[in-house]
Amino acid sequence: MKSHLALALAVMASMCAPAQTTRPDPEEKALIGDWRGDSICVVRPSACRDEKALYRIKTGSQPNHFSVEGDKIVNGQAVNMGTSDCAYSPREHTLTCELPRGVIHLTLEGARLEGNMKLTDGTLWRNITLKKDSA
Repeated sequence: MKSHLALALAVMASMCAPAQTTRPDPEEKALIGDWRGDSICVVRPSACRDEKALYRIKTGSQPNHFSVEGDKIVNGQAVNMGTSDCAYSPREHTLTCELPRGVIHLTLEGARLEGNMKLTDGTLWRNITLKKDSA
């Protein structure tokens, strides 16, 4: 009986203990913000069109996840292409966004994100080069 009471008290104490907080990795914090650049088609001729791109990156709901809102710039105006939950690998310095039509892989190098978009069949569709807006 005493062991059950001790176990119950231990469980309750652990539930009341303050949550351990982790500091965000400085590199992950560097991802947050607006990124602008080029999204260049690889497959030609095709329905793909070269675009000026704007990616707005915000913290996600889980560690190492980010919300990425992608826009193309048309006549100087941002046209929303959608928002994705993207996973960041601190070890590889890569951001991966799974989309209905494919996957975007970007590598963080200082104030640059570079990578590509591949279609679901593995076809290299776009090369993407972005620079972080200085704000």
